[in-house]
Amino acid sequence: MSKKLLVAVVVAILTLGATMAMATESRIENLGAQGLYLMDDTNIFSNPATAAYYQKMLRLHMGGAQEGHDGPAADMYAYGGGTMALGEALTIGVFVARNPEFEEGGIGDVVGDATDGGYFDPYFMDPSTSVEYASNEVINWMNPFDIILAYKAGDFALGISYYLANGKIDDKIDLAPYSPTSVIEDVEYTAKARLHSLKVGMSYKMGNMQPEAWFHWDPFSMKTKWTFDHPDSEETEDLTGNKFQLGARLFYNMNDNLAIVPAIVWETVSAKMEMDSDPDIGLDHLGQEYKVNSIETGVSAQYKADKLFLVGSLGLRWSKFRRELTISDTDYDDDYSEKAFAVPVAAMGLEYQATKLLTFRGGINTTTVWASETSDYDETDTADNKVYDATYLETVQRTTASIGCGLNFGNLLIDGTFGNFVLAGENGTSINLFSMLDAKYVF
Repeated sequence: MSKKLLVAVVVAILTLGATMAMATESRIENLGAQGLYLMDDTNIFSNPATAAYYQKMLRLHMGGAQEGHDGPAADMYAYGGGTMALGEALTIGVFVARNPEFEEGGIGDVVGDATDGGYFDPYFMDPSTSVEYASNEVINWMNPFDIILAYKAGDFALGISYYLANGKIDDKIDLAPYSPTSVIEDVEYTAKARLHSLKVGMSYKMGNMQPEAWFHWDPFSMKTKWTFDHPDSEETEDLTGNKFQLGARLFYNMNDNLAIVPAIVWETVSAKMEMDSDPDIGLDHLGQEYKVNSIETGVSAQYKADKLFLVGSLGLRWSKFRRELTISDTDYDDDYSEKAFAVPVAAMGLEYQATKLLTFRGGINTTTVWASETSDYDETDTADNKVYDATYLETVQRTTASIGCGLNFGNLLIDGTFGNFVLAGENGTSINLFSMLDAKYVF
């Protein structure tokens, strides 16, 4: 295949594939999903200070598959944007439509439980037909965008960024065609959701070391209201909460070929769901609280020589999710928790530049010796009696693997991850030539 024909094929894929976005989510996936340890321009979304190292670029991302709060799912968001230098010291970046699941973390566990489980969910069911008339689509965050600002003074870089996504539903339901015998004829359902993320970060190059640190504050809310025509009444459900994240890593270059990278990320999410009704039917006595904590830490070794780049890491992952229901005027308590633990989490990735045009990549990520998930449910009634108490422990092992390639056309870089028919255990949900495809143009 001639070079001109190859370029034409790639352009056709990018044109027909829907929307394009950046270049290196594919690279991260193909190197064993070790983004926490890799120096890559995807870092600008976790540590905005690193945008100072990636000025004057256009990044476009198309599709893919990502791990969300409901497990592996197709990433239907395609996003794009770029960075631009404002003088020598300042860099600004703007990106639109980046998948909110990249930002959620433990927030995804909370909103998933609040809308699909627990005692509160934004559904109405007509008791005479047992038919549901609304969905939880409000938390399918829409219209997301990032704005990033980085400042570089010598070897020190400082950055700040803001991310916003929102959802809205405004439905009016006529029950007559579904339930002629129902006393309720019309129902109005409105819902709004907001996800914000404010991030600050720093990076400092000092000899053969480069320490980096970042902080995220993510407030979120989901407010729903049902209005019924007969009898005239309304019910509201409000979920509000915050996520905080602290992260740090250190690049230590032992020589020109070998680097050691220790890293740690700690995250906590707290949220509260409250109900109310008019006229009062006692819903304000109900409260549901959430707490999610997680830690990911480990160390990576990275070897680079000529056309070869090899990266491996060993780490630990721990998380705990807790939901507690209380009724303020009684002693009733309903407590549910889930814990996940894996050590060591082992990953390896290899990148080889076969020609000036073509680079091959492959990687694997797996939980090895000890990986388990534990759930615990404890229900206590008003007389302080155990109504229900159960504990479940499951030993699990999760392994993902992928291969892909990168194409270099001068200032234009194109990265792809081959479809899920290539290797078992990849996240793709349908058979495609590429399960992820990205492009980057450097000015």
